[in-house]
Amino acid sequence: MTPEEFTQKLASTEKELDRWTQNDAPRIFGKIAADIYARNFQMEGFQNNSLEPWLEVKRRTGAGKGAAASRKILTGETGNLGRSFHYQTGKGMVTIYNDARSGAGFPYGKVHNEGATDAGRKRSTVIPKRQIIGPSAEVDRVGNEVIARKLAKLRLPR
Repeated sequence: MTPEEFTQKLASTEKELDRWTQNDAPRIFGKIAADIYARNFQMEGFQNNSLEPWLEVKRRTGAGKGAAASRKILTGETGNLGRSFHYQTGKGMVTIYNDARSGAGFPYGKVHNEGATDAGRKRSTVIPKRQIIGPSAEVDRVGNEVIARKLAKLRLPR
């Protein structure tokens, strides 16, 4: 390979790497995060360095009847909260969010993630914090592993 060919290949690789980090990596990382956050619903807790279990719900401690008494925490009758993780990408960045809302438009994804003292129809229900989204060592670890494997496959000049 001549010095000119090497320089041209290096410039081409730089463009490919820039495109990849600005467009592909955020999309890949967003999908990984949304999948991990959704999987947390089956484990009934938030996966960070270890599983941080959610507080138990009253319906499973004797107050519930039928299927509700044995259903997983935060899954509800519809499972909508666990399926409402989405991501939006921009140049070199990703935003992951949960847009679950009640029929009346109440943002219950946000309420469960942060906790609330003024929830419910009469705004007098206390909902403890059960984190569903946020910084996670598990998301970082899996995302970094996948991205490292993808980067290793890029053709760099030799």
